[in-house]
Amino acid sequence: MEFAVCLPLFALFLAAILEVNHASMTAATMRAAAEKAGRMGVMEGVSTAEVEALARETAGAAVPNADIRVLVKNAAAFDSGGDPTALSAASLPDIELLSARPRQLFLVRVEVTYQDVSLIPPFLLKGPDGGPKVIYGQAVNRHE
Repeated sequence: MEFAVCLPLFALFLAAILEVNHASMTAATMRAAAEKAGRMGVMEGVSTAEVEALARETAGAAVPNADIRVLVKNAAAFDSGGDPTALSAASLPDIELLSARPRQLFLVRVEVTYQDVSLIPPFLLKGPDGGPKVIYGQAVNRHE
């Protein structure tokens, strides 16, 4: 009797631990990919396409490439002051790093929808707007 009650609870607990660790690993990989691609984008003579390719290659170590979204955006809006949390990465204008001015701020964001990479169907986890949860990594750098 006790075994019939304890086994499903133990299995649920074990699955939750695995899922949380997998989500954490995915988030760390997204951050590393954004930081690595951002450091590459700082250099002169590097294109936006090269930065996107490096971000996909790095994040592809943990996530299928088809599920990865990479944004490289002009982040000059952050230089004007104000509340940076009021800006969304998707609303920023695109940037071609080959034509970026020196000291121009740019943003690299690498993201994946949680339901695309979860081990267990994410029926409880929703994003802030009720949509799917997004795991992302983001880096803001200045072009040299």
